[in-house]
Amino acid sequence: MLQWHFHFVISNTSSMTITPSLDRLLAPRSVAVIGASDDAARIGGRPIASMLRLGYAGRILPVNPNRQTVQGLTAYPSVDALPEVPDVAIVAVPAPQVLETVTALAQRGVPGASCSAPALPKWAAKAWRCRPNWSPPRAGRHAPARA
Repeated sequence: MLQWHFHFVISNTSSMTITPSLDRLLAPRSVAVIGASDDAARIGGRPIASMLRLGYAGRILPVNPNRQTVQGLTAYPSVDALPEVPDVAIVAVPAPQVLETVTALAQRGVPGASCSAPALPKWAAKAWRCRPNWSPPRAGRHAPARA
């Protein structure tokens, strides 16, 4: 199955922009996983399992409103409940929730997010047409990746 992966750099105005410094995105001290899962085989569980297995030294902040812990880590019910502003977020929620989630991350001050959702391309095209201050990634800025 093919999945689309979109990477956003978020500005304070909630529009997608490119910033000169990518340090926080390339070497994050903390990573929030929105839609975190206890199951390492699921899209919301894979990044956490990989970071734990590879010895990621930063803070992993799972967000899941239905769990108190995820893969042995304290889970938070929402982006607003996070104890700190993460350097980057991995968004693993159903496609219809992506825009709301990325907006919440931008409002919290998170500088970037990586989104994975099987139905995102079709849904995102509709969402971007409804949001004049957002624009879809240009060709070459995203590519399908095998799940």
